[in-house]
Amino acid sequence: MSEFLDKSINYDSKAAVKSHLRRCPACGAFIKTFEQTSSMCRRVLRKDAPAGLTQRVMQRIRHHLD
Repeated sequence: MSEFLDKSINYDSKAAVKSHLRRCPACGAFIKTFEQTSSMCRRVLRKDAPAGLTQRVMQRIRHHLD
């Protein structure tokens, strides 16, 4: 299943997994939930850090090392 989710599966295996997902409500629901969660995570990760955050973090690191 992880290869299917990572899209690193060969064509024949992909067809078999898709066939199984159509017949198995539990696995179909799992895949749907996983894809929705992945999509939400990608949207959250696209946000930029607040202005000046990198500078503040680096200042604290330097202060801690002194």
